[in-house]
Amino acid sequence: VLPKLEAASDRDEITSVLLDFLGAGFHRVILFVHSHNELKGHDARGEDLMVEAVRQVRIPSTGKSVFSEVLEAGRPYFGPMRETSKIDQAFSSALGGLKGNVLVLPIQVGTKVPLLVFAHGTTHPVDPHSIAELSTAVSTAIQRLIASMRRG
Repeated sequence: VLPKLEAASDRDEITSVLLDFLGAGFHRVILFVHSHNELKGHDARGEDLMVEAVRQVRIPSTGKSVFSEVLEAGRPYFGPMRETSKIDQAFSSALGGLKGNVLVLPIQVGTKVPLLVFAHGTTHPVDPHSIAELSTAVSTAIQRLIASMRRG
């Protein structure tokens, strides 16, 4: 997946490579765009997910939730879906209840986290080093695109 990210020529290609890769190991993968204190559903992979429905999802990025914690820390979370906050409870409920582990992966560009990926439903072990490598590769690819757009 890393060579594909290095070769990607636009943002949509980068996010498609990321979602396809995670979609091969997780039953559900949702990409959120983080802007104006809100996570907006952008794209998804998974048999039971409709991209048009995902695009209607809005999650506050302020207030207590696993999403806001990951955004603030800038580090991935892998473990059971937390249901201690109303935001987490509502999100889990909207997906029919989330059993097992989830991955919440921030994509950092500079000091901001413009993209956040949520993945659920894997039977594969998840290597924290590989997840960090993936996140860094996506961030680097986006930064490369931004730099080339500024030059061009």
